[in-house]
Amino acid sequence: MTETGAIMEQYIQRIERLEDERRELGQDIRDVYDDAKRNGFNPKILRRIVRERALGQESVGGGGVPVAPLSSGVGGY
Repeated sequence: MTETGAIMEQYIQRIERLEDERRELGQDIRDVYDDAKRNGFNPKILRRIVRERALGQESVGGGGVPVAPLSSGVGGY
């Protein structure tokens, strides 16, 4: 294998490892939402709170129910 081919192979292997990690993380996140649901929390609300916190906004697109009252018990949010 040429040097260029070897370098490309290293990139491919790194990308494949990261893709595997992404799949595992996705499954871990689904497991957390399932666990929260079993404990009586609404996964849709949790997803919305997570999305809004990631965007740093109080309301995303005005999609209905305001989340602020629902999330008042979530650590300073």
